[in-house]
Amino acid sequence: MKKYGKFDTLQALLSAYASLEAEFTKRCQTVAELAKRVDELTALLEAKAEENPRKTNAEQDAAYREAIIKDYLTSLTRGADVVVMPPSGAVPLAPIKKPHNLKEAKELADYVIRRS
Repeated sequence: MKKYGKFDTLQALLSAYASLEAEFTKRCQTVAELAKRVDELTALLEAKAEENPRKTNAEQDAAYREAIIKDYLTSLTRGADVVVMPPSGAVPLAPIKKPHNLKEAKELADYVIRRS
């Protein structure tokens, strides 16, 4: 008896070939359908791109930089306002003297206590 590769008979080989041919045809049809769908989607994306042209990278970078600067500047103005004149209307003539060490703090405390 003659062997045909891994198939024992010619009928088994023909049956396997017919099965492979059917599967191959089915896969080719699926690939063709998917290729057609890709072409449709590509055309749709190109049409959308023509409707809404995208900014170039330089324009996007400039817009991003301007947004960051604007956000930074508005964050600066959100803080407390600078007090130019106290609510009482009195303007201090000299800067307030603050103690720098424990000895100066004691002297200042003694002065305040003696004065009051």
